[in-house]
Amino acid sequence: MYSSLRKPLAIAVASVFSLPLYAQTAGGTAEPSSALLEEVIVTGTRVENRTSFDAMAPVDVVSEEALNSVASSELVDKLTHITPSFNVQRLPLNDGLIYVRPATLRGLSPDHTLVLVNGKRRHRSALLGFRGAQGADLAQIPSFAIKRIEVLRDGASAQYGSDAIAGVINLILDDTEGFSSYIQGSQYSEGDGDELQVGLRAGLNLADKGTLTGTLEYTDADPTSRSRQRPDAIVFQQENPGLQVPDPVQNWGQPERRALRVALNGDYALSGSAELYAFGTYGDGEGTSDFNWRNPESTSAYRPSPTAFPDFDLNDIFPAGFSPRFSQEDQDLSTVAGVRGDAGSQLTWDGSVSYGRNTIDYYIGNTINGSLGPASPTSFYAGSLIQSETNLNLDFVYSWELGALSGPANLAFGAERRREAYE
Repeated sequence: MYSSLRKPLAIAVASVFSLPLYAQTAGGTAEPSSALLEEVIVTGTRVENRTSFDAMAPVDVVSEEALNSVASSELVDKLTHITPSFNVQRLPLNDGLIYVRPATLRGLSPDHTLVLVNGKRRHRSALLGFRGAQGADLAQIPSFAIKRIEVLRDGASAQYGSDAIAGVINLILDDTEGFSSYIQGSQYSEGDGDELQVGLRAGLNLADKGTLTGTLEYTDADPTSRSRQRPDAIVFQQENPGLQVPDPVQNWGQPERRALRVALNGDYALSGSAELYAFGTYGDGEGTSDFNWRNPESTSAYRPSPTAFPDFDLNDIFPAGFSPRFSQEDQDLSTVAGVRGDAGSQLTWDGSVSYGRNTIDYYIGNTINGSLGPASPTSFYAGSLIQSETNLNLDFVYSWELGALSGPANLAFGAERRREAYE
């Protein structure tokens, strides 16, 4: 069972409910808003003023209130509880997939789900490993910076390309004025998995010509363990009562994780109908988790040959065996800038440039390299992965009325250049 307490920092509230627990501001539960029910969507359509009710494809609109109702420090976990067909997995003891969990729709691969931010393509994570595919790391985006999320639960490759076969996830960043903040704490009933999440958001009015909104979010999540003692560890302890074997010898659950995330979103009206816009996100995180326990009776797995270092016994360093500690440090940067506008009532245009970079560094501690013998260190740098993408886009939509049709006809055209690099 999972309990949570969330409250705005600016308001002191003492309100208790059955688990999960939340704090609620004065005024009670808000009634459904007709404006929200008829909110204009921008995903899966080239037509302006389209709502989820008259869209040609199924589009789920997830509001900020719905996201805040789920107690979790990561955006992907929030969407899993809210959105149908949205899938994400936690894979303990599984290298990089412990930390990077690409989102999938309708059970297809992550590279078949297109992730957009404000309608612009999001770069992918540097991790290559989930079904041989790369996917965007949604956990790098602060959930407090999101105004709403539009999920297109149908294939959209005709409009977006082959990476939208499963669907499209479009995150719309907040652009409201004013200041808001929150703090949220949660814990599992087992007494572990403590999570702390703090968010600050400020929006400025730019001389009545635009807005600039900034969000800062910090998360701190302790590990969970749902392990039971391994049978071989039980046998080893019985055979070696003088050794203190941990119980359990390895953790199975969510990793220890800390992250700082930042988002900026702004727009400014230029002369005529043109508008300058820019937005970006930055994430810096680290995490640590366990690997499988190494049984000290299986020393052959660590020694290059029986004659190598004959006077050295690996068990002198780890007499009760050891569970390597696998750590990740990651940095993620995404920036987009562009100009958009219209030329009369029939033609709209949008030109933009974007850059994204995801870097992952791996470390392994509490382990040994048997080929080095007694000189082996017990911690290692395991390498890095880097994914970078640059996009140039120029899009046009021309609309005209045809008397034989019930609505306007639209012609979309444009050009795109994308450069990807992987290290």
